[in-house]
Amino acid sequence: MVAPCPECNRQIEFTDIRLDRCPYCGIGICISGTYFRTGGIAAVIFTIFVIAATGGLVWTSPAVFSYVMLWMFLMFAVFMVALVVFIRIWMRISPPKFDRIHANDVITRLRLGE
Repeated sequence: MVAPCPECNRQIEFTDIRLDRCPYCGIGICISGTYFRTGGIAAVIFTIFVIAATGGLVWTSPAVFSYVMLWMFLMFAVFMVALVVFIRIWMRISPPKFDRIHANDVITRLRLGE
């Protein structure tokens, strides 16, 4: 996946975002935090449907603590897998846009002890 740099408008691959800088002009770039929200909401909705579909079997069976804990662990695993899958799907449907890193997004160390 490729997107233009907000400063020099050259095409940058998504894997270059890990460096937090444009490889051509050196400006700090990032992906907006709200970009991943759509994939997260889809994963939550999917997990709620899975809980509704399987929850009746768990709560109507004899109450065994280990079964309930196993079911809860499996629901967490379903949510994590769904989160990765839906974010990957969202990235294919709508590639992310790169933004500049603003000065107030980074915490500056004062290094007073040095």
